[in-house]
Amino acid sequence: MLTPLFLPITIQIRAEQWTQPAINAENLETMTVGPINSYSLYSATTQYGILKSSDHGDTWTSAAMPAEVHDIAVHPQDPFILYAGTSGGIYKSMNNGNTWDTVLPFNDIYELQLVIDPKTPSTVYALVGDNGVYKSTDSGKNWEKKVSITQGLALAIKPDNPAVLYVGIFGSISGVLRSADSGQTWTVINNGLPQDYMAVHDFAIDPQNSSTIYVGIDSGVYKSTDGGDHWIATGLIHTNVLTVCIDPDDPDILYAGTHYDGVYKSLNGGDTWIAINDGLTNMAVGALAVDVQASSKIIYAGTYGGGLFKSLDGGNNWIAIDNGLLNLWVGDLAFDPQTSAVYAAGTFSAVPSQPDSGSGGGGGGGCFIAAVGHLPLWTSRLFLVLFFLCIGWIGRRPVTL
Repeated sequence: MLTPLFLPITIQIRAEQWTQPAINAENLETMTVGPINSYSLYSATTQYGILKSSDHGDTWTSAAMPAEVHDIAVHPQDPFILYAGTSGGIYKSMNNGNTWDTVLPFNDIYELQLVIDPKTPSTVYALVGDNGVYKSTDSGKNWEKKVSITQGLALAIKPDNPAVLYVGIFGSISGVLRSADSGQTWTVINNGLPQDYMAVHDFAIDPQNSSTIYVGIDSGVYKSTDGGDHWIATGLIHTNVLTVCIDPDDPDILYAGTHYDGVYKSLNGGDTWIAINDGLTNMAVGALAVDVQASSKIIYAGTYGGGLFKSLDGGNNWIAIDNGLLNLWVGDLAFDPQTSAVYAAGTFSAVPSQPDSGSGGGGGGGCFIAAVGHLPLWTSRLFLVLFFLCIGWIGRRPVTL
């Protein structure tokens, strides 16, 4: 039985006057790189609304929003169309953020993730905190609740078959939900996963064979070779895995970032793993990315409180690259495949803290990045989602839009 459609409230927010803010890292929620011009950045914040940069983040302008902003999604074919997930629901802009309309109202949402169907961009999905998954098939004009959940942590859409969706949950029912019919029906697919309480933090889908899926959970990495019908434990167990990363050139090579034990690497699709922590000074790794466009493949790792690192030898040795940013908390990171520029955000002491000064120094913040990805049609389209440290470990990254 289908639930009633949710109709939009026609409230328009005008943002024609973009102003110059001073940014405090503790207020950042998401960062998005423009799909066509990778120098264009958008950031969602809890204090300043939507922030926009046209110079790789050197300077920013802001447009006020009526609610805390948690996530931004950019249309894969028309970068002037933006969606913003806020504590007050979902807003949409048709003019690059100059004006916004409410398309799905909510109250006091602490987490809202958005994914756009890569083949049919008029279809948008929203994971709304402890409420459920919503779907719009008309570019946000109307919404329908597809499933109720107690706590959603991760949302994934299969890139080559967008009718298939995955949601990571925990609570009275924990594990993985899958829909094979664009959200009409949902099935718990926990066959082989631990039977006790678990939290699914991350999905990683093999780019060359989307039937192979990895999940990072609070007790290790599990693998499915049949789209989630059956799961088996990989060789990495008994550790809290925050993120899983696949080498796009060789999907048998995997990297896993953990809460306590640093980075692990597998050369055989997860059968065996080795710790690769030489040079890491912080073992809480919540972010991993592989730059295959570089002349020498680079692995990046972001830590919670220890800054940003890179490896030029497949993770055997790590060197710090935080460029003097003290006590940097990095929950996720990404690179621009066209320029190999690395994007990361978090808390550090080198950001301004006064919202109206436009300049000056100040203390860091209390957040960490927890999401990153890129749109299939625009490889420079990246997004990062942040959560406050005071909230705790309540969310992880959604998979690529």
